[in-house]
Amino acid sequence: RLNNTVMLTDVGKEGEFVYDSTDTTSADNLGTILVTASGARYKRVFDKKVFVKWFKEPSGGTDTTASSAAITYAVDNSLICVFETGTYNVVGNLYNNASVSGDKDLYLEFVGKVKIALNSASQVDLALIVYGHNANSNVHIFGDSLEVDLNNECKGFIAVKNYGISGSTYVTDGGSCVINLSNLTILNTYADDTTDNS
Repeated sequence: RLNNTVMLTDVGKEGEFVYDSTDTTSADNLGTILVTASGARYKRVFDKKVFVKWFKEPSGGTDTTASSAAITYAVDNSLICVFETGTYNVVGNLYNNASVSGDKDLYLEFVGKVKIALNSASQVDLALIVYGHNANSNVHIFGDSLEVDLNNECKGFIAVKNYGISGSTYVTDGGSCVINLSNLTILNTYADDTTDNS
């Protein structure tokens, strides 16, 4: 017999999970869905906001994987993805989805003093956050403070673009990007002498 409710007490991942007997297919994402060895699915009880720390692997894992998983889940479910106080070390893009289908908005909230540090790897040559859509999608970034160190790997902080092209015209064209941060610092952007004609 399975417990209907379990409480997770791991630091940073605390919360209540409820057994869902109707779900036999959802994958374990470490943050909002946990799958037991017997295949039972437990769903986190929460409201409107998902936290990046929920998605980090118990063994440590990478902030890159956790951030991308949290943002993707938030976009797919119309939720707010929250980065709390701390340093998030990422390799490559923090989030890169150049083909979001439908009216799916991206909401990012930064609480407290958050630093995103891009570790040196291969040249990203894009923005830290890339959000491409084919509908009337909007990006909202808000919070207290954010410092982004691009480590000369990215050309900028965020790129929002429409990819819905049929022939030479856009299928749809809409959306906006609103950044409302009380303090935003962007360090070490990557620049080159070539012209980007894309």
